[in-house]
Amino acid sequence: MSKASISKWRNCGVSILRGAHAIRDLRSGLLELVYWLDAHPEQWGLLVLADSRLGKNSLAKELERSRGVIRSDLGDRIKVVILNDPDQLALMVECLNLPTDDRRGLREHIRRQLQKTRRRRIPQSAHDLVFETLVNRWLLKHGPMTTESLMEATGFSYPPVAKALNDLESSIKRYSDRRIDLTRFPRQEWRRYLSQLERKNLARKFVVPEGLSSSPEFMLKRIEKVQSENVAIGGVHAARHYYPDLDLVGAPRLDLAFHCPSGEIDLKWIRQIDAALEPVKSDSQTPQLVIWPVFRVESMFKAYSNKELSFADPVSCLAALHDARLESQAGELVAAFEKNRFISQKSEA
Repeated sequence: MSKASISKWRNCGVSILRGAHAIRDLRSGLLELVYWLDAHPEQWGLLVLADSRLGKNSLAKELERSRGVIRSDLGDRIKVVILNDPDQLALMVECLNLPTDDRRGLREHIRRQLQKTRRRRIPQSAHDLVFETLVNRWLLKHGPMTTESLMEATGFSYPPVAKALNDLESSIKRYSDRRIDLTRFPRQEWRRYLSQLERKNLARKFVVPEGLSSSPEFMLKRIEKVQSENVAIGGVHAARHYYPDLDLVGAPRLDLAFHCPSGEIDLKWIRQIDAALEPVKSDSQTPQLVIWPVFRVESMFKAYSNKELSFADPVSCLAALHDARLESQAGELVAAFEKNRFISQKSEA
């Protein structure tokens, strides 16, 4: 069992207790949160039991017993929930009866804390995740960021992040307040990055067996049934969102980005799109669905309208266009981002 970690979100102390399998683990987590609340009298506490074997009945009985021991002014400010399935996070937060604006913020905070307490086993280096983050921010005009923010966004500690920044020094501008940003779109480094993606074969490709049909448009409509914040629309469809004048009629396939910062790539959900989908077995097969794992802690997906699904980040979209041999369209998209930056900078001058 991992030790509970308490982080502050607005007027709430969030305690993540991973791997609590016995009542004593729950008691330990409650005690830590009680101490924290005693030192923060204006706050309330949320204890999240992640990857726990404790049942709801055992939890209810222990919480009822604890009310006779914990001071009421502390116990009344504690809420305890079990979260064994990350996809149930939205439902869990919904049950807390918070204002609508608070739900999204708390959900994102819990997700970040869950990733911090989970052991990561990812196939990408700190260099590549730092590069992805900086390129995305540059394309989206998010502005400079601190090294600490970069560590939080990628999920890596200071030494590997600092080394990655040193390796990218020729493309980086450092500000007097110690923030950093790219000076331009780093085309040479981008080619190296794409070659790494190809070499590691990170994308998961699927095809519908011969004799059956499943168009990208059909799968795009079905994807809304997945209702997962970890899935975003990528490839051509997202590229058209960022640049509506993209020179391409139709879409050869559906690309999706899948946020899995822990490195666990569980794709059971694709059966909800089409139960006939099966992995591509040879280069001669043309994939109809391609899943791009996103291993950064910060997905950088972009929500649109009031729907559940989001658009993938620009780097994921560009990687998908390159993989589909749509080099001209990838160049158009980068040029559109650059033009947008230039117009914005000119108007601010």
